[in-house]
Amino acid sequence: MERSCTKQIVSHETDQGLPMVLPSVFWKKLLWRIRPLAERLLEGCRKLPREECLSVDEQMIPFTGKTQLKQFVPRKPNPVGLKNFVLAAPDGLVLDFEIYQGKKTLLFPGCSGIAESAVMRLSQSLSPGTKLFFDRYFTSSSLLDRLVDKGIGATGPIMNNELRSCRHNMENSHWTHAAGGRQKKKST
Repeated sequence: MERSCTKQIVSHETDQGLPMVLPSVFWKKLLWRIRPLAERLLEGCRKLPREECLSVDEQMIPFTGKTQLKQFVPRKPNPVGLKNFVLAAPDGLVLDFEIYQGKKTLLFPGCSGIAESAVMRLSQSLSPGTKLFFDRYFTSSSLLDRLVDKGIGATGPIMNNELRSCRHNMENSHWTHAAGGRQKKKST
């Protein structure tokens, strides 16, 4: 490939009109090169109609290049890449997303962790009466309480260590329940 052809291809990858970012500022804006593309995608996703039942999950964007944001998540079809938190419709359409930026990801005010923070940020555009579904990575009693306060219903499996305030009889009667036993509890 000729040098002029390579320059032409590379010049279209990023907006060359952007000022050069110094390393100290780079930490604040880890995604500065793809931000224009990500914002246009996000704008299009947010215009899609919202349904009553939605789900929140993590998604891997396959990427083998060199970046500090690259994550390894085992048991995923593409375990190496950029981690992305996604709000999706039942048919799989992405309605909102947030790219995980490692330790530099800002926490939502009052949230205790990254997962809770991601759900709260993704649920900002939801109307009361919406029902959210997510897996155990996101589920915590404090998150469920915060969503109920916003008028958003939420469902997800919860670990025993998250049930501090809820009395349940699963611990002592594990021999009487079949594998995968479950109980339904409602927060007050």
